[in-house]
Amino acid sequence: MKKLLLKSLLVFTAFTGLITPQTTAQTSWEFKDATSGTDTWSTTENLSTPAQKSNSVVYTTDGGTGSPTINTTSANIDAGADTNGIENNDPSRRRFFAITLRVSDGGPTLLRVVYPKLTGTGNYFKSMVITTGDANFKTYYVDLGGKDADANGPGNLSNEDWWGTKDVFKLEFKVAANTHFTTAGTTIEIDRIEFVNNVFKGTADGGTNGKTANNGNWTLDRPLEDGSEDVLFPTGTPSSPLINTILDVNSVSLGAGVTLAHYTTANSSVTVANDFVFGSGSSFVPKPSSNVNIGSVVRKVEVKDDNWHLISSPVGTEEYDDAWVTANGIASGTGSNKGISTYDNGTLDVTTGPWRYYQAGATATTFGDGVGYALKATDAAGDIYEFTGTHQAGTISPTITQGVATHYNLVGNPYNAYIDVAAFITENTAKLPASAQTIYVWDAANGTYTGLTSGYLQPGQGFFVDSNVASSTVDFTAAMQGHDGGATFYKSSETSIKLSVSNGKSTRTAAINYIEGKTSGLDPRFDIGLFTGVSSDLSVYTHLLENNEGIAFERQALPNTDLASMVIPVGIKAEANKEITFSAEAMNLPTGIKVFLEDRVNNTFTRLDEANATYKITLAEALDGVGRFYIHTTQSALSVDNVTLTGVSIFKANESTLRVVGLQQGKASLSLFNVLGKQVMSTSFEATASKDISLPKLATGIYFAKVQTATGELSKKIILE
Repeated sequence: MKKLLLKSLLVFTAFTGLITPQTTAQTSWEFKDATSGTDTWSTTENLSTPAQKSNSVVYTTDGGTGSPTINTTSANIDAGADTNGIENNDPSRRRFFAITLRVSDGGPTLLRVVYPKLTGTGNYFKSMVITTGDANFKTYYVDLGGKDADANGPGNLSNEDWWGTKDVFKLEFKVAANTHFTTAGTTIEIDRIEFVNNVFKGTADGGTNGKTANNGNWTLDRPLEDGSEDVLFPTGTPSSPLINTILDVNSVSLGAGVTLAHYTTANSSVTVANDFVFGSGSSFVPKPSSNVNIGSVVRKVEVKDDNWHLISSPVGTEEYDDAWVTANGIASGTGSNKGISTYDNGTLDVTTGPWRYYQAGATATTFGDGVGYALKATDAAGDIYEFTGTHQAGTISPTITQGVATHYNLVGNPYNAYIDVAAFITENTAKLPASAQTIYVWDAANGTYTGLTSGYLQPGQGFFVDSNVASSTVDFTAAMQGHDGGATFYKSSETSIKLSVSNGKSTRTAAINYIEGKTSGLDPRFDIGLFTGVSSDLSVYTHLLENNEGIAFERQALPNTDLASMVIPVGIKAEANKEITFSAEAMNLPTGIKVFLEDRVNNTFTRLDEANATYKITLAEALDGVGRFYIHTTQSALSVDNVTLTGVSIFKANESTLRVVGLQQGKASLSLFNVLGKQVMSTSFEATASKDISLPKLATGIYFAKVQTATGELSKKIILE
């Protein structure tokens, strides 16, 4: 296997996990490994012998005449309802059957749970439709109380016969209630099965007395104070449940997409003795942490492939070692390398770059709080990473530095709530350079890093920041916590140009956004510097039109007026002898404005805003810089005579070198004057797309550089420090 290198974005979808109740009777099954003791199944009828995976068990159908069926063999099952629920005719406290699984394309579409009556003889049946062909695990819930269409039993919810099951139950995978599934070769992969209490509904008839009148939100409308219950807020829980009373339970499970919030009232508190488990996209927003006591947190992270993903641990005290690597299906690489990597900006290793891989047999290491990592799964179909540890509360402050190799640092959301990106940037503005007041996430769709300045990050999402200080920290605070409000970063109503470059293998993009009130110079949070923390053989970017300091921008904001006067320098990094293709997507440009790409080496202008328009060129030598390509927005066709010195930039490459970019080939000269108008240097040179000119030793201060060619002259202010 090739050495492990970071290639892909974390698709960070929190797995729909469920709680492990701490009771004497068994109420849950989780498949960690073949010898864990939790796999208590036997197969009957026409399911083949299950294949054990790191966090699940896979059954394959063999095309028998009956429905594929799984029977329990443990006699120590207690899925009965809460006694108080039965006595008080309270369906909100009856048991729910929950199963987390995924079914291959063409597999069975109905699951029927067969369970015995609590008293008397005979079985009851509950059915649910299941999804096939989805790469994601899904959790399905079955209410083991009330009348079911498959049975002809009593409809009285207070009848104890209908409250849950004891000892055994059976799963039948079917096409319909009375139709067997007889196709061979489909797979049913089960991660977890559990029985839990639902405490959310507040009335026997499923009414809404748990909903407050003033804001439409749901509340936990009765205290749970004995510390023994295992409670579930299932997927589809209306709105966002609010805890404004006492919640003192054994364990809590949040279904997919559920946000549980704790809002302080006089006597409200949250105590979870054991596991607090989070479903996909769920979050818990505690206020304040002093009224929250949680035994442990479990979050499962489902990845859909064997690519690299950026993560941070959403729990405290979790360790990784050989056992964690094995249990979580982590990939192996060259030698002793394992697919867990930290990011080191201090030295540049020519073999691995900034990545430092965990070595097989190494001492157990604790995941750093708020620190980012790269993880890679073994299975091409994806795997499940499980983090178990302490609840993260208060301010979390990972260290950031300006390393020798790069100033970038890999950090991540440490909470089990979403964090507001804009709030994070505001909190840490002084520690980020003005050209990179953003966070960088890996964009799997385009295979590149993308700067974000708004929106929300999921719990445990890893990302990069650029440090503006030699050594400090970035702060994650409780005030940043919230839930994804559905905000999107890009707005289709914006006036913009997205310039794309492809080399046949990869595609990179640079964005130009025309926004009211923005300038042609630096606009922090709107001008986003290009991420360079990981090497790439292809990139595209732009330079500022004013006060250009040679910084590459992946996104640039410009005024939304007078577009025809703007010429935007485009930078390219590409390998020699490779064909590269330019294309552009223009959105909401003013009427009549066209987009042209200028190539100053070939003296060509190509219109790119028309449908399917491209510009292709094969590079005779490697390219890495600006000066050759420019974007023009204009109402008329262009020629070389129109743009003699437009777009030419003069800036410091370093303290002893001036760089002149964008000149047409030919003879040119550069003169430097101090603020008194005295010439302090002069040199002639043969112009190229990018020309470096050495400076004499000069005093610090303001100077004016004048470039002259046969067709004109241009002056720029230069500050030497």
